[in-house]
Amino acid sequence: MAGKTSKRQQQQLQASAQTAAAAAAATPPPPPFTPAPSRLAPFLTYLDREKVYVVHLDTFSWRFKRKIFAVPVALNLAIAALLLLRWWYAAPMYISLVAVVMGKQPHPSGSKTALFGLLLWRVAVFAVDFVLVAYIAPWPFTFFLESPGNPVSWRWVVGFQDVEIVVRKSRNWGGKDLIGGAKKGHDSPFFKTRVLPGVERRFVGEKTGYMMMGKDYELDFHVMVLATLMVKGGELKFEDFNKSVLVFSEARGEWLAWTVHEVEDGVEQEERKKIVAFKVWCAIRRYHSGAHG
Repeated sequence: MAGKTSKRQQQQLQASAQTAAAAAAATPPPPPFTPAPSRLAPFLTYLDREKVYVVHLDTFSWRFKRKIFAVPVALNLAIAALLLLRWWYAAPMYISLVAVVMGKQPHPSGSKTALFGLLLWRVAVFAVDFVLVAYIAPWPFTFFLESPGNPVSWRWVVGFQDVEIVVRKSRNWGGKDLIGGAKKGHDSPFFKTRVLPGVERRFVGEKTGYMMMGKDYELDFHVMVLATLMVKGGELKFEDFNKSVLVFSEARGEWLAWTVHEVEDGVEQEERKKIVAFKVWCAIRRYHSGAHG
């Protein structure tokens, strides 16, 4: 009897889950989002469902990209060299302090003034080294060694190309902020303050991908490598990464997309039509003016 009851409860739970899923699927995505194209499924499996992603194609020349990338390479190499030099000079002092603590070396002696001066000096040294380790050392580490992806590994695999895939992911905000609150999609304040500035035509058109990191977005170098390899392997095409915003809907259990490039293409066509209509109107005015003259 207990077995039948348990089985019945499982069936009821499954039916409830299916009903909830069907109800969620029947609810349209918050505009301007629509279900992501099915062809992107292999790519979407590598994305973090809690993040919002912006993808686009970087069409700056490879020479320009190489010049831009040379600056952080030189800067991080210089920082790494200075940190190594600091370690070379500081290591004997810290080894000596450890030996004193372990009782293998005598404690420093001298007048109270001399000892107080030594204490102040070491406190200052500790403070400087703490700043170097906590705030400066992560720069070259994340640039050269961070896993699973970093700028150097990205460039090592992708190189410098005239057309490159750029994948940005949200920083300090995510999908729940965009489509999980009372105000969803274009009604969400995050759509106006995070999404729209991130896809603005001038912003995207004036900056190469590496220069787009900021307080709202960071580059996902690992995913950018994977996307490039998918294109090279023929699974996807560069056109699949035209400017779009991607966010996962927990209610619907699927990825949603806002294909920004299609909106921009429609706006450009409307602008062209207006320009052509204006030119025709000017030609007609000139014709009639000449005829009356």
